[in-house]
Amino acid sequence: MDNERLLDILATHCDREFDGAWVHPRGTRALGKLQYPLHHVHIGGWFPDVLAVRDSDHVLAVAACSDGDDYLAGLGRALTFRRGAHFAVLAGELAELRQYREAALD
Repeated sequence: MDNERLLDILATHCDREFDGAWVHPRGTRALGKLQYPLHHVHIGGWFPDVLAVRDSDHVLAVAACSDGDDYLAGLGRALTFRRGAHFAVLAGELAELRQYREAALD
């Protein structure tokens, strides 16, 4: 799955489940296709691919990995996001995510 498609799926879900969703422009070649506002918030020196807020005080930060991305580096970003967000997740293809499940749970 390409990066723009993944970001669109994530932002749509976050916008529906939370009070708002923002995407970071890094890696988005087709910004015109995305219908979500952009953010420039960094946590621990990294920019979450998607940020969402619920009830004005619960923040979700998402590290998104698409085709060809380093999922282990994405897991590191998601763990870093835990320092500045209430919830932090790694999102990507299920088959790829399963390889790193044990590392995330340890």
